[in-house]
Amino acid sequence: MRYVQTGLEDKIQEIYESLGIYRTSQIDIENIASRMGFALDYILTGSYSTELPDGTILICLDIRLNERQLWAAFCHELGHVLEHAGNQFQLHKLFCELQENRSNLFECKFAVPIHLARPYIDPLPTRQERISEIMKRFPVEYDLAEKRLQIYESNYVTI
Repeated sequence: MRYVQTGLEDKIQEIYESLGIYRTSQIDIENIASRMGFALDYILTGSYSTELPDGTILICLDIRLNERQLWAAFCHELGHVLEHAGNQFQLHKLFCELQENRSNLFECKFAVPIHLARPYIDPLPTRQERISEIMKRFPVEYDLAEKRLQIYESNYVTI
């Protein structure tokens, strides 16, 4: 069995490396947004991203969220910024659902980049230990850690 990294995982690894992030301890919302040239704001409503008239990308995060939820929301909005174009209010409902599904997948994979997670989770014998290690190394909640591990495990192929 061998792990096959997906195209999206390759893209995420390239992003992290282009930002000079090689260790989990370097992961930081403000640092990533700044290095990518995005403006960041904390608001009292739901999280969203938008392009301002001057072309600046603004990611707004709901300040009422805890640290782990903020990281997930940031990754989700980053997925919209990097993967989509246009205003969802002007799109057909099915296309909006497709964009949300793609951003959910991006969120999961960016929040726990597998190239940084593998050295910590591969040696562990049980799923529960792997999930706990993901939560220890990355600011994610249990459900996201479990989902990321499931996606990771599904990309093993027999050669």
